[in-house]
Amino acid sequence: MADREIWRISREVIVAETSTKARELAMDGPIARSWRETALPTARRFGMPVETITGPDAGIGWDDMDELIEYCCEQIWLVGDSDEVAGKLNAFNAGVGGFGTLLVIAQDWDEEPWKRSMTLLMREVLPRVNDVRQPALP
Repeated sequence: MADREIWRISREVIVAETSTKARELAMDGPIARSWRETALPTARRFGMPVETITGPDAGIGWDDMDELIEYCCEQIWLVGDSDEVAGKLNAFNAGVGGFGTLLVIAQDWDEEPWKRSMTLLMREVLPRVNDVRQPALP
């Protein structure tokens, strides 16, 4: 059995005072830009099925980049206010069966929004996250 305590999980994370502000920062900033200009086109170029990203039921194709970016913001990236991100992180933890370390993927952020997001993550989100080193109980 895999030792969940040594697992490292990486995700884009942006926390703001409101979920609307966090979503704005994600969709109008470096996270969406990086995925739109680099990550998704590279995956497509190498022949990755879009369902690898969205799952089989999303109904989103490579040709609808705006909808694909929206899906990523809602389903893959950890974006929201402190409550929303804590909930998403707890759900993610339960979904993968526990992990040891969250690695926050850094983008080319302006310093102030990045610092604010990391401060909120540290002070308001992480204290409310279940112990990610242990598998979540059913």
